[in-house]
Amino acid sequence: MEEALAWARRARELDPLGTSGHRIAWTLLNARRYDEAIRKFRDVLAVRPDDRFPLVPLGWALICNDQAKEAIPVLEEAAAISDRSPGVIGALVWAYAHAGRRPDALRLLGELKRRQQTGYVPAGAFVTAYVGLDNNDEGIRVV
Repeated sequence: MEEALAWARRARELDPLGTSGHRIAWTLLNARRYDEAIRKFRDVLAVRPDDRFPLVPLGWALICNDQAKEAIPVLEEAAAISDRSPGVIGALVWAYAHAGRRPDALRLLGELKRRQQTGYVPAGAFVTAYVGLDNNDEGIRVV
């Protein structure tokens, strides 16, 4: 991870307005350095406010950092601009469940189930939702 961070930071030096901020933040997220990842994702959004790409990983960084309540508005925005992407909805189920908003989480799980009746919903969206609801058995059954 340290080598990946070094390369991402070097890319940032060479192209300060490029997308390398995403790479740094993503690497920090994968290194489980959540506070730093959150700051970096927010830095990217501050410099490039029209760039909505960091919203979902920022939401995950907040969830992983036990800040599910703070993740909710971020993931709601991501859901709105992604035409309610099933993957984003699955993450939002997780955030709602861990923020103590289980009825909202179950409502969104129901949305995923209804969408599955008329079109494709990736299994990963359900796995994320069920695991977020602490229903690991159902999450395993989906795959």
